Amino acid sequence: DWSSDVCSSDLPRIVPDARKITEINYEEMLELASSGSKVMQTRAVEFAQKHDIPFEVRSSFSKKSGTMVKKKVKSLEDMLVSGVATDKNQVRISVTELPDRPGAAAAVFKVMADAGVIVDMIIQNVGRQGLANLSFTVPSEDAFRAEKALKEHFSDGNGGKLGKSTNIVKVSVVGVGMRSHSGVAATFFDALANAGINMLMISTSEIKISVAVEPDSGDEATRVAHQAFGLGK
Repeated sequence: DWSSDVCSSDLPRIVPDARKITEINYEEMLELASSGSKVMQTRAVEFAQKHDIPFEVRSSFSKKSGTMVKKKVKSLEDMLVSGVATDKNQVRISVTELPDRPGAAAAVFKVMADAGVIVDMIIQNVGRQGLANLSFTVPSEDAFRAEKALKEHFSDGNGGKLGKSTNIVKVSVVGVGMRSHSGVAATFFDALANAGINMLMISTSEIKISVAVEPDSGDEATRVAHQAFGLGK
């Protein structure tokens, strides 16, 4: 599992049987990079994809061959999950007593946009008695700015209250094979449940499933996801 927080010196401790991926496609590299793999900056991958330029990711400390990133990869669909990525740089922000009406959530995220805060995972519960609760995650370095902007927004008489903010870890499984195979979510969630790990939030894309867990469960969640999809084989 070359992509599982690959640049972290903690990788051998977190996933002892991590291994290098020989080749990967642009889409998977983009998802892994944006999910915390720390391998490539997303803009660099986007430019390579736009101009169809294959490139190799190699270690700065070795002359050994690395991982080829390109458009087409052999037997791509046969690999259900290509890698696991962990992002420990996330904070969950909660908004309570938000008016359950059109535009209320949009106003919150406009505040975030105006403050230059990047929002990742989002959850809003079913409204009761005209009110709803909203939770979303932001990078740790944006958390203070996000909270400050929301406090000002709500102090101006806009409905809602700023709730408690907590640190979380986002663990993602990525693989283009998800497009043509069922059961990825079931395998992932079952592995977490068997390890006694509670999921706080869930988000998905066409080739990625991400979950937010408590900080002290992040390493274990990475290990069990790695094992569940046989990435050490």
